[in-house]
Amino acid sequence: MWCLTGLRPGEVFGLKRVDVRLPKDDSDGELLIRRSWSATRTGAVMRETTKTGKGRPVSLLPEAAAAMSSHRTRYLEELVRYRVLWEEAWAKNPEYRDLVFPSRAGTPLDHGNVNRQQFKKLLRKAGVPPMRPYDIRHSFATLWVESGESAEVLQKVLGHSSITTTINTYSHLSPRYQRESFGHFGDALGGR
Repeated sequence: MWCLTGLRPGEVFGLKRVDVRLPKDDSDGELLIRRSWSATRTGAVMRETTKTGKGRPVSLLPEAAAAMSSHRTRYLEELVRYRVLWEEAWAKNPEYRDLVFPSRAGTPLDHGNVNRQQFKKLLRKAGVPPMRPYDIRHSFATLWVESGESAEVLQKVLGHSSITTTINTYSHLSPRYQRESFGHFGDALGGR
Protein backbone atom coordinates (compact mmCIF):
# COMPACT_ATOMS: atom_id res chain seq x y z
CA MET A 1 0.00 0.00 0.00
CA TRP A 2 2.75 2.44 0.88
CA CYS A 3 4.52 2.29 -2.45
CA LEU A 4 1.33 2.88 -4.48
CA THR A 5 -0.42 5.47 -2.29
CA GLY A 6 2.15 7.52 -0.36
CA LEU A 7 0.28 6.94 2.90
CA ARG A 8 1.87 7.25 6.31
CA PRO A 9 2.24 3.83 7.99
CA GLY A 10 -0.17 4.89 10.75
CA GLU A 11 -2.76 5.81 8.13
CA VAL A 12 -2.49 2.34 6.59
CA PHE A 13 -2.84 0.72 10.04
CA GLY A 14 -5.84 2.97 10.80
CA LEU A 15 -7.81 2.07 7.65
CA LYS A 16 -11.20 0.50 8.22
CA ARG A 17 -13.20 -1.49 5.73
CA VAL A 18 -15.66 1.38 5.28
CA ASP A 19 -12.71 3.54 4.12
CA VAL A 20 -11.96 1.32 1.12
CA ARG A 21 -13.90 1.86 -2.08
CA LEU A 22 -12.93 -0.78 -4.62
CA PRO A 23 -13.64 -0.05 -8.28
CA LYS A 24 -16.91 -1.17 -9.78
CA ASP A 25 -17.31 -1.23 -13.53
CA ASP A 26 -15.29 1.72 -14.90
CA SER A 27 -15.01 3.63 -11.61
CA ASP A 28 -11.72 4.27 -9.85
CA GLY A 29 -11.00 2.84 -6.45
CA GLU A 30 -10.08 5.08 -3.55
CA LEU A 31 -9.19 5.12 0.10
CA LEU A 32 -10.70 7.60 2.52
CA ILE A 33 -8.01 8.58 4.99
CA ARG A 34 -9.82 9.56 8.19
CA ARG A 35 -7.79 8.21 11.10
CA SER A 36 -4.33 7.15 12.12
CA TRP A 37 -2.77 4.59 14.42
CA SER A 38 0.04 6.26 16.35
CA ALA A 39 2.71 4.88 18.64
CA THR A 40 3.19 6.96 21.80
CA ARG A 41 5.45 6.62 24.84
CA THR A 42 2.57 5.16 26.83
CA GLY A 43 1.35 2.83 24.09
CA ALA A 44 -0.38 3.01 20.75
CA VAL A 45 -3.44 5.19 20.17
CA MET A 46 -6.10 5.17 17.48
CA ARG A 47 -6.65 8.78 16.49
CA GLU A 48 -9.98 9.51 14.85
CA THR A 49 -8.26 12.10 12.71
CA THR A 50 -5.16 12.37 10.55
CA LYS A 51 -1.90 14.14 11.39
CA THR A 52 -3.18 17.41 9.89
CA GLY A 53 -6.69 16.99 11.29
CA LYS A 54 -8.28 16.68 7.85
CA GLY A 55 -9.41 13.56 6.07
CA ARG A 56 -8.73 13.07 2.40
CA PRO A 57 -9.47 10.71 -0.47
CA VAL A 58 -6.56 8.93 -2.15
CA SER A 59 -7.12 7.34 -5.54
CA LEU A 60 -6.04 3.76 -6.11
CA LEU A 61 -3.99 2.70 -9.08
CA PRO A 62 -5.38 -0.49 -10.67
CA GLU A 63 -2.52 -2.50 -9.08
CA ALA A 64 -3.37 -1.15 -5.62
CA ALA A 65 -7.08 -1.82 -6.14
CA ALA A 66 -6.28 -5.41 -7.18
CA ALA A 67 -4.08 -5.86 -4.11
CA MET A 68 -6.84 -4.49 -1.86
CA SER A 69 -9.38 -6.79 -3.48
CA SER A 70 -7.12 -9.79 -2.95
CA HIS A 71 -6.49 -8.70 0.63
CA ARG A 72 -10.24 -8.48 1.26
CA THR A 73 -10.53 -12.19 0.46
CA ARG A 74 -7.73 -13.01 2.93
CA TYR A 75 -9.35 -10.71 5.51
CA LEU A 76 -12.65 -12.57 5.27
CA GLU A 77 -10.85 -15.92 5.64
CA GLU A 78 -9.02 -14.64 8.72
CA LEU A 79 -12.24 -13.22 10.14
CA VAL A 80 -13.72 -16.73 10.07
CA ARG A 81 -10.56 -18.28 11.56
CA TYR A 82 -9.97 -15.69 14.33
CA ARG A 83 -13.54 -14.50 14.94
CA VAL A 84 -13.58 -15.33 18.65
CA LEU A 85 -10.30 -13.49 19.31
CA TRP A 86 -11.35 -10.54 17.19
CA GLU A 87 -14.77 -10.25 18.84
CA GLU A 88 -13.08 -10.23 22.27
CA ALA A 89 -10.66 -7.51 21.16
CA TRP A 90 -13.50 -5.48 19.63
CA ALA A 91 -15.61 -5.78 22.78
CA LYS A 92 -12.76 -4.26 24.83
CA ASN A 93 -11.82 -1.68 22.20
CA PRO A 94 -14.66 -0.96 19.75
CA GLU A 95 -12.37 1.31 17.68
CA TYR A 96 -10.51 -1.83 16.53
CA ARG A 97 -13.57 -3.22 14.75
CA ASP A 98 -13.24 -3.67 11.00
CA LEU A 99 -9.62 -2.60 10.61
CA VAL A 100 -8.41 -3.47 7.11
CA PHE A 101 -5.08 -4.76 8.45
CA PRO A 102 -5.69 -6.23 11.92
CA SER A 103 -3.29 -8.44 13.83
CA ARG A 104 -4.25 -12.06 14.43
CA ALA A 105 -5.64 -10.88 17.77
CA GLY A 106 -7.96 -8.35 16.06
CA THR A 107 -5.94 -5.40 17.31
CA PRO A 108 -4.10 -2.81 15.20
CA LEU A 109 -0.75 -3.90 13.81
CA ASP A 110 2.31 -2.78 15.74
CA HIS A 111 4.71 -0.59 13.72
CA GLY A 112 7.81 -2.23 15.22
CA ASN A 113 6.57 -5.78 14.70
CA VAL A 114 5.62 -5.11 11.08
CA ASN A 115 9.03 -3.57 10.46
CA ARG A 116 11.02 -6.36 12.13
CA GLN A 117 8.96 -9.41 11.21
CA GLN A 118 7.74 -8.58 7.72
CA PHE A 119 9.12 -5.43 6.13
CA LYS A 120 12.83 -6.16 6.67
CA LYS A 121 12.38 -9.74 5.43
CA LEU A 122 10.68 -8.50 2.26
CA LEU A 123 13.49 -6.02 1.62
CA ARG A 124 16.16 -8.72 2.00
CA LYS A 125 14.24 -11.11 -0.24
CA ALA A 126 13.93 -8.41 -2.91
CA GLY A 127 17.60 -7.42 -2.57
CA VAL A 128 16.68 -3.89 -1.52
CA PRO A 129 18.90 -1.99 0.96
CA PRO A 130 17.53 -1.56 4.50
CA MET A 131 15.05 1.26 4.98
CA ARG A 132 12.12 2.26 7.14
CA PRO A 133 8.53 1.82 5.96
CA TYR A 134 8.20 5.61 6.07
CA ASP A 135 11.01 5.89 3.51
CA ILE A 136 8.64 4.46 0.92
CA ARG A 137 6.53 7.60 1.36
CA HIS A 138 9.59 9.68 0.45
CA SER A 139 10.24 7.50 -2.61
CA PHE A 140 6.61 7.76 -3.68
CA ALA A 141 6.76 11.56 -3.52
CA THR A 142 10.08 11.74 -5.37
CA LEU A 143 8.84 9.46 -8.15
CA TRP A 144 5.64 11.52 -8.36
CA VAL A 145 7.58 14.74 -8.89
CA GLU A 146 10.06 13.10 -11.28
CA SER A 147 7.17 11.83 -13.41
CA GLY A 148 6.16 15.44 -13.96
CA GLU A 149 2.99 15.34 -11.92
CA SER A 150 1.68 18.34 -10.01
CA ALA A 151 3.18 19.18 -6.62
CA GLU A 152 -0.20 20.60 -5.61
CA VAL A 153 -1.89 17.26 -6.27
CA LEU A 154 0.92 15.50 -4.40
CA GLN A 155 0.27 17.80 -1.43
CA LYS A 156 -3.35 16.60 -1.35
CA VAL A 157 -2.37 12.93 -1.78
CA LEU A 158 0.15 13.12 1.07
CA GLY A 159 -2.22 15.11 3.28
CA HIS A 160 0.07 18.07 3.88
CA SER A 161 -1.40 21.35 5.06
CA SER A 162 1.34 23.30 3.25
CA ILE A 163 2.86 22.95 -0.22
CA THR A 164 6.17 24.05 1.34
CA THR A 165 6.22 20.88 3.43
CA THR A 166 5.61 18.79 0.34
CA ILE A 167 8.36 20.38 -1.71
CA ASN A 168 10.97 20.78 1.03
CA THR A 169 10.50 17.42 2.71
CA TYR A 170 9.46 14.88 0.12
CA SER A 171 10.72 15.82 -3.29
CA HIS A 172 14.40 14.91 -3.05
CA LEU A 173 15.09 14.75 -6.74
CA SER A 174 17.57 12.23 -8.02
CA PRO A 175 20.79 13.42 -9.73
CA ARG A 176 19.59 11.82 -12.99
CA TYR A 177 16.41 13.92 -12.94
CA GLN A 178 18.42 17.06 -12.22
CA ARG A 179 20.83 16.32 -15.11
CA GLU A 180 17.91 15.73 -17.49
CA SER A 181 16.25 18.96 -16.35
CA PHE A 182 19.44 20.91 -16.94
CA GLY A 183 19.71 19.29 -20.36
CA HIS A 184 16.17 20.41 -21.26
CA PHE A 185 16.85 23.85 -19.84
CA GLY A 186 20.11 24.10 -21.82
CA ASP A 187 18.31 23.06 -24.99
CA ALA A 188 15.70 25.78 -24.46
CA LEU A 189 18.30 28.38 -23.54
CA GLY A 190 20.64 27.62 -26.40
CA GLY A 191 18.01 26.80 -28.97
CA ARG A 192 19.57 23.38 -29.54
